[in-house]
Amino acid sequence: MKLKKKLLAAGLACALAVGTPGFMDSQAFAEDIQPALVNEMDAKAQLINSMNSLTNMENGTLSFKVDLASPFFGGTVNGIFDFVSKPSVVCQGNSEVVMTLGGIPNGNTRYNFYSRETEKDVEFYSQNKNGSWDKYVYGKGNSKAIDEEIEKSLGTDLPDAVKGVTLGQRQGAEQNYIVTLDGQKVKDYLLKMSKLGNVKKGSNEKDNKLFEDILNNMGDVQCTITIDEVQHQFRNLYADLTPQVRAAAKAMLSNMKGDSGMDGIINASTVELNFSATNYGTISNIVIPEDVLNNAVLKEIPKVPEKTK
Repeated sequence: MKLKKKLLAAGLACALAVGTPGFMDSQAFAEDIQPALVNEMDAKAQLINSMNSLTNMENGTLSFKVDLASPFFGGTVNGIFDFVSKPSVVCQGNSEVVMTLGGIPNGNTRYNFYSRETEKDVEFYSQNKNGSWDKYVYGKGNSKAIDEEIEKSLGTDLPDAVKGVTLGQRQGAEQNYIVTLDGQKVKDYLLKMSKLGNVKKGSNEKDNKLFEDILNNMGDVQCTITIDEVQHQFRNLYADLTPQVRAAAKAMLSNMKGDSGMDGIINASTVELNFSATNYGTISNIVIPEDVLNNAVLKEIPKVPEKTK
């Protein structure tokens, strides 16, 4: 009743503004729109309930695909890795980067990688074309605080950030949810997590400023989430990240010297992401070979380039 009264009031105000009788029209408008709003509220509640009942993924297989298209160059990044989370996180996988020029494939790079969590750090091992290995070390920051934030993210942060949900296609047990996330609330959450994690060891004020500049311009995020509602398992996330990546690219360019002439390319570029989870509970153990641990060359984590005046 309260919703209907508000819609009726809005209809009456519009009628007065244009000089026409609006009460009956606004009542019909309310009757048409109210079910749609209620359905959207039901869809959001269904999504939140599904997210809250998801099975913990203690081990399994994760895969991702990023597609970049632009007028001159583009490419695809495909990756897949197995992981275990107990007693600590260890991953093993591979990734392939396929570059294109004018839509025509122009070479590809494939590499294997490992990652493991230690008491203080996260170590990432990447294989080079010649078979040698590089090692990167990322600080974990306040690990306990991060774990607590992640634990409550599904129950508190996600529902708060969701602006709208509609039900997409359902195939068997798998339900698609088309979700719009509030860009400002997503920004606040990512900044909070970044401060807790201090993600890159040796991160500095310039890195953090650039990260905040990117988030300030990201806007709302739209994505499609797929959940198996029988097994209670997350299956897939798809997102068109074009607005967010354009904002990130422009923020990075503004941090460099001069006008690169890249704005036109950035504005005509698109980026799409797919992220999937499979093989729940089927990965028992992952061991990083001793020759990788002993012979990997420690590399410095790339820094954000400083703006030259």
